[in-house]
Amino acid sequence: SYTGGGIDWCGFSSGNFTLSNAIVENNVNVNGYGGGLNTDSAGGYNGTIRLDNVIFQNNRTQGTSNQESNGGGLNLFGENPTVVIQNCQFLNNTVEKYFAVGGGMYLRLGYGGVITIENTLVQGNSSGSMGGGIYMNYASAATGLTIQNNTRVLDNISGNAANGTAGGGGIVLDGVGSVTPATLSKIVVTGNSESALSDPLARQGGAGIWVGNANATISYSRIANNTLQSGSAGGSGLFKNSDARTVTATNNWWGCSTGPSAAPCDTALLDPGSGILTFAPYLQVRTTASPTTILTNQTSALSATVNLNSAGTDVSANVERLIGLPLAWSAVGGNISGSQNAIQAGGTATATFTAAQAGADTAAAKMDNDSTTAGSNV
Repeated sequence: SYTGGGIDWCGFSSGNFTLSNAIVENNVNVNGYGGGLNTDSAGGYNGTIRLDNVIFQNNRTQGTSNQESNGGGLNLFGENPTVVIQNCQFLNNTVEKYFAVGGGMYLRLGYGGVITIENTLVQGNSSGSMGGGIYMNYASAATGLTIQNNTRVLDNISGNAANGTAGGGGIVLDGVGSVTPATLSKIVVTGNSESALSDPLARQGGAGIWVGNANATISYSRIANNTLQSGSAGGSGLFKNSDARTVTATNNWWGCSTGPSAAPCDTALLDPGSGILTFAPYLQVRTTASPTTILTNQTSALSATVNLNSAGTDVSANVERLIGLPLAWSAVGGNISGSQNAIQAGGTATATFTAAQAGADTAAAKMDNDSTTAGSNV
């Protein structure tokens, strides 16, 4: 069946497959799917497939039909397995044809199953069509998907072939429709894009995440610096199409403190139809000063925090993806000194403001794409 350029594995009614501490690289599947690894199973299979500390790198497919060319690094088929992908890297894998999807990985379990992806890097992969990084195809509504715990989906490209459909440069969730929502928690989705090579009329949006006929819950994640091409449907960070499914994308950082309704944040867009998209409250940077009234040449202690969301709720237990991010300070009417230039382990950073003139002076902390003038002033 021309499957699995590097490794091809098929389970029957039971049995497990584990690949660990391995490198799968530079494989080419000329006729089939799964450039690096293909897994599949026969009737009733419900075993476990585990990938742990595996690097999938520079694998590709060249198949001539859309069912024979998906999954540049990994093509995951099967009946009803439990799948665990952890501590892995999917780097620079490609599906070349204009109809091919899932440059890093293509996931399609036929009769249910559970997929968990955690602490995995998906970077620099590309697809001829959609899902440069990860393409989840819900062939069964009962399939469970969780992507969590520092999984990073970075710098992937969709639609990287002439006349290809572009969308979901980072992640695509689509198919017959999920019953249990996909859970994306504490992940990073940055730097993904639609390719300029694709047909402008076929740009589907959602350079970071594209959701079609699937329910999804996305939380405590950093979704920033994803790029749409001109003529795209929209939603640089997240696009939900018109299918009657629900995406709850609350308590995420969208690249600035004002939320994903407009730039400079990555945007989240709902296509008119029967779908539902919720993105508030969202994570933000808040800056406070103590004291708030000082004389010229006196100082005030500044504190920037990511521990309160846009509704003022304490989210300090879940801001791991923002810890360590660079922070820039700006001031009007005074000077900044002694600043901590990254979000510290406790979710805060401090600086000192010295007033240089009388009047309504301001100070701001900036992270990612916050405006340096308005920024996160409080």
